[in-house]
Amino acid sequence: MVHSISRWLAVAVAVVAAAAPAAVAQDAGDIVRHAVAAMHRAVHNTQHDVAEATTRGVAAINHLDDNGATDDELIAAARHASRIVGAEAHQGARTVGLIAGRAVEALQDIGADRRFFVVVHDARDQSHEAIRQAAQRGHAALAAALRDALND
Repeated sequence: MVHSISRWLAVAVAVVAAAAPAAVAQDAGDIVRHAVAAMHRAVHNTQHDVAEATTRGVAAINHLDDNGATDDELIAAARHASRIVGAEAHQGARTVGLIAGRAVEALQDIGADRRFFVVVHDARDQSHEAIRQAAQRGHAALAAALRDALND
């Protein structure tokens, strides 16, 4: 999904850059391109971190289950892993928000056309959605591991 987002944003930046005055468009286009690329990296890193936290959490639940842990211990392990997944997602979303905020400030400083701001806001929103979906997948995997462990 992120790759299709990036392609769409690259096209949007090119269209906006072509329609704006040359000097401001170049600066604004550069600002937007850098911001979108940084948001893309933040999403990728966050998805990776969420997946790693999920894998570790599932492994911990399975290990506890294999070693006769009580239901309360299994539930505690799942909650702990879920908090870590949430924290990773929160940090990624915060990073995306900071990148978008800096880009908006830079665009304001050069008096960029409103269309550049729209691209940044859209990229931010799509990045947040990709992070939300990664966290949702992580929470679902942890819940499934817990269900399996409690049903053994």
